Amino acid sequence: MLKKIDKFDQKHIDKGNIGESFIKWYCVEAANYTYKKSSLDENIYSGVDAYIESIPTDIKNTKSIFFGRVYKKTNKFFVRHPFRTETKAIDYLILNVEENKFEITYHGNIESYLTTNFFKSQEHYFEFKKHILNFDQKNVLDTYISIEQFLYRLKMDIQSFFKDDVIVKYSETNFERNEEISIRFIKKTDFETEKLKRRS
Repeated sequence: MLKKIDKFDQKHIDKGNIGESFIKWYCVEAANYTYKKSSLDENIYSGVDAYIESIPTDIKNTKSIFFGRVYKKTNKFFVRHPFRTETKAIDYLILNVEENKFEITYHGNIESYLTTNFFKSQEHYFEFKKHILNFDQKNVLDTYISIEQFLYRLKMDIQSFFKDDVIVKYSETNFERNEEISIRFIKKTDFETEKLKRRS
């Protein structure tokens, strides 16, 4: 059951964590689900934000799927959840937040969500995971002359796994000041909307 709440009572909002408060309210009060917040270790090492109906769940509030990052101090690439081999999250719960409006846009299996919305097929999804895991925790300068070259090459190599309306983006602005550079995929329409919001 997906819920759209146009006006969310302020009493449900814990200061500094509006998304988590809404999800808890949605699960316990609106959908009558069991909800248990994960530990910090579970979040970091297993990619689990909460257990909803006892199912390990990754809670997202962005339309981008961040799948990797390079740390500039070590030049190492790290794969992010839910693509890591240690990932234990099974479901996504995706929340759209705009001002005081909240909408749960998806609640279900992670793999199904990704293959339906972003990848050409389930096979392409598995090939993508295999490809990025080849670089996990490796120094990219062992193979490439720069981090920029690695990111560009990775982007070119994986683009063919995605549907035509999906693009791969990585942090290019203020590159020299960032300690890490994230790489993600997103639908073109959502990326254009994101750019418009930043300009307004």
